[in-house]
Amino acid sequence: MNYLTFAYKNGLRNKRRTALTAISIAFSLFVLGTLITIVNFFDMPQTDDSVLRLAITRSTSIADPLPASYENKIRGVPGVRIAMPFTWFQGVWREEEKNMFPNFGCNPRVVFDMFREIVISPSQKEAFIREKNAAAVGKLTADHFGWKLGDRINLVSQIWATPDGVPVELELVVRAIFTSTISGPDTHLYFHHNYFDEAAGRIGAVGSYWVKVNSISDIPSVSAMIDSMFKNTSAETRTETEKAFGASFVAMLGNVKALLASISTVVVITILLVVASTMAMSIRERAAEIAVLKTLGFKRGLILFLLISESVVISLVGGAIGMAGGRSFFGSIDINKLTAGNIPFFQIEWRTVGICMIAALALGVASAALPAYFAVRQSVLSGLRRIV
Repeated sequence: MNYLTFAYKNGLRNKRRTALTAISIAFSLFVLGTLITIVNFFDMPQTDDSVLRLAITRSTSIADPLPASYENKIRGVPGVRIAMPFTWFQGVWREEEKNMFPNFGCNPRVVFDMFREIVISPSQKEAFIREKNAAAVGKLTADHFGWKLGDRINLVSQIWATPDGVPVELELVVRAIFTSTISGPDTHLYFHHNYFDEAAGRIGAVGSYWVKVNSISDIPSVSAMIDSMFKNTSAETRTETEKAFGASFVAMLGNVKALLASISTVVVITILLVVASTMAMSIRERAAEIAVLKTLGFKRGLILFLLISESVVISLVGGAIGMAGGRSFFGSIDINKLTAGNIPFFQIEWRTVGICMIAALALGVASAALPAYFAVRQSVLSGLRRIV
């Protein structure tokens, strides 16, 4: 019998306790892996193209619109390559909130130059530009709703209304279905901003402006010039990078990352206490056996290694169950549908699996080290006096 088999056999001495411990570890590491994945989602790296993009919103709130007259002034700022209106429509299909997904009014002639990660055929791009009520839809959203080229869809806004108070409704025709080299854009729908303005009653309002600069070195000067241009007006602006703009949404929820880090810490400590309690109980029950091993010539270091190995095996088995269950669970649900397209893809990455398995290994060692150390230090006589 080798040492691994020895640890395995001892781990199965009390099958119920071992199973409950492994399940506890599996569930805890599943939660830990999910939390790490959420944090990674917030820290999603930018593409080379996205670092050149700036978002311009109202300084008071991103929910307050900007005047349409700002577009030409922004376009004339030195260092600006592309400028376009970009309005969050918050439209729902068939007037049901469960059918809500990201949809935006934009300049159809420049939107695909602004977001170079979007992949679209030239013919579909031309059809989208040419027709006033055309829509370009990401493949994930098109597949989700079963839309095809030529389909007619109606979107009713939940935040925009005409001067008479009637919700703005757009009658769109799907003229382009695109994909994306990164997750996110392929859930979006784009339509002509001019068509939105017409349907809204020529209100002359824009949700935000998006700008692409010539180089990274232009970002500070362009940002400062745009904000100073509209300072002391009735609609002052706030210009920030795309990454900072995305982070502002997370900031609305508070310090989410700190909260998740705190929860992760609690999870790890809970796992440690559970496994430590189980291993301490198991080692205490085998005090007499440890004494016998000493009389047979087993060194303290070897006995310590065997006891810790048992804990490590249980922890790793629990970790493997938790990670396999996590990947299977998130792979089987339609997260894009559940989040209305705001989170198009959610899966525990293999890197996160590795981190959690390392955590399981560390927990196995840490939980057994102290009780095993005291167990091997006791005298043979003291161990033999224990009732097994």
